[in-house]
Amino acid sequence: VRRENPERIFCLYNQNNMSTTDVNSGSPGPTSADSVDAGLTVAKFGGTSMGSADAISKVADIVIGLSGSSGSAGAASASCAVVVSATSGTTDALLALGKSALENAGWERTLKELIEKHDEIVSSLGLDLDLDAFWRNTRNLLEGISLMGEISESASDRLVTGGERVSATILAA
Repeated sequence: VRRENPERIFCLYNQNNMSTTDVNSGSPGPTSADSVDAGLTVAKFGGTSMGSADAISKVADIVIGLSGSSGSAGAASASCAVVVSATSGTTDALLALGKSALENAGWERTLKELIEKHDEIVSSLGLDLDLDAFWRNTRNLLEGISLMGEISESASDRLVTGGERVSATILAA
């Protein structure tokens, strides 16, 4: 999948045929082939596309359209796979949290701000979604990093991929 414009999502079809859909308008962009196979569609939404409640609502509408279903985004058909990035700024914040925890420098405030950001998105979307277990696990991971004074590759991966896991959970709800 090639990236030309961060405001567009790219759908990869069978036989490497490419199609783009403008996130803002939902209208189809150029394709690299005259026709597109009706096989698996993979849609990737970047951080800007997942950056606010309004943006996530647009993504959900696009996913519903791609899946051909009239249900929720979580009900996408087997022929549509959706990949989401963390909300804009979240990966950088998680990296900073890991570094702060490693240095025993007050990371709690940054974590609280990240939690509040995601709670606001969930609330604005009108979702009944509890992310407390995720944030509790993130806090426990950061406390472990602080106590050990080191961060393993596995712990770093777990921490940094948290943003994508939260975004996917929100979109699926």
